[in-house]
Amino acid sequence: MQIDGLNGGGVWDIIAYNGYLYVTVVTDKTDPSTGVTNKQGFAMYRGEKLADGSFTWTQVIGDHSQYGFGLGINYSMACNLWVYNGYLYLGTYNDPMLDLAAVPATGNFEHLYNDLDHSIYLYRMDAEEHFEQIGGQDDNPYFPEGPLGEPGRRSGQPLQPVCLALRRPQ
Repeated sequence: MQIDGLNGGGVWDIIAYNGYLYVTVVTDKTDPSTGVTNKQGFAMYRGEKLADGSFTWTQVIGDHSQYGFGLGINYSMACNLWVYNGYLYLGTYNDPMLDLAAVPATGNFEHLYNDLDHSIYLYRMDAEEHFEQIGGQDDNPYFPEGPLGEPGRRSGQPLQPVCLALRRPQ
């Protein structure tokens, strides 16, 4: 039996933004010979609808783009999308349940610790597909100045108001 963490290869979220369709895809796969899940992070594609109704797809996040899988964070295996105030927000997620299930068999807590330590990241993208990190660990190679929304970082504002604003219905 082969198990893929978070259903590797599956579409996770779809949203319209700035005249395009954006899709995030889970890309991790479990190696059938070792049972180890490769957490390489999510991918994101931009779909442009053509006159005949078909779509042309361009990878925005992944191995064929400017930004690597998971926007540089392998633990970011899935990504939810939300449009708010002119930006496309990306909230990443990993699945600690995969590693939690392995603890009794292996006695190794390292992967579970890393999952919990890197549990979420929040980004936003503008209409020109420029990204900013809003929250999460200050360890992303694409954002060396750290997240915008963390206390003591560039903005001096906490992340909580941003998250609450995203939950308010418009």
